[in-house]
Amino acid sequence: MISGVRAARVALAVQARATSTRLPGKVLVPNIGRPLLAYELERLRDVAGATSRVVATTTNDSDDAIARVAAAEGFVVVRGSEFDVLDRFVQAARFVGADVIVRVTADCPLIDPCVVDDVIGRYLAGGADYVSNTLERTYPRGLGDDVAPPIGGAGTSRAVRSRTNGGLFACPDRRISPGHRWIRATYQLRN
Repeated sequence: MISGVRAARVALAVQARATSTRLPGKVLVPNIGRPLLAYELERLRDVAGATSRVVATTTNDSDDAIARVAAAEGFVVVRGSEFDVLDRFVQAARFVGADVIVRVTADCPLIDPCVVDDVIGRYLAGGADYVSNTLERTYPRGLGDDVAPPIGGAGTSRAVRSRTNGGLFACPDRRISPGHRWIRATYQLRN
């Protein structure tokens, strides 16, 4: 570390909810005595580039079990609106004081910590507002993650102030997606 310059605080944030429309409760499905989410969080503990780990779930009673699993696996739990995923990420980043946020979905129990570390490394190397391995599918489904500065975190002026609906991760329905044309036209993206 250069004198006077601190390392980036990188929060690994897992978005999780039990109200999936196709398979409700899928992240809590037991496999060999443990919910699938527990296996994913166990793997994500091995992400060396993360300085904090958060599960961003909803305030719904149906997600109390997700909060319990996350806490048992040593993850911070942040809860918010079921319908505003972006706000849950904002809360997670603020709660742990993150400069950088790594978004992972909770339905990837085979996620590879080395792949996540690679994406974090490419982001921290500079030159991009957003780095993902899903802009162009370069890994099988279930290994996807993306990295950007959180809303309100350091270095977010460009990513936040260019759009009134919340910056790089947000799209008009308040879900998380980098695929909209305005995002591709406004930000420096890297796969």
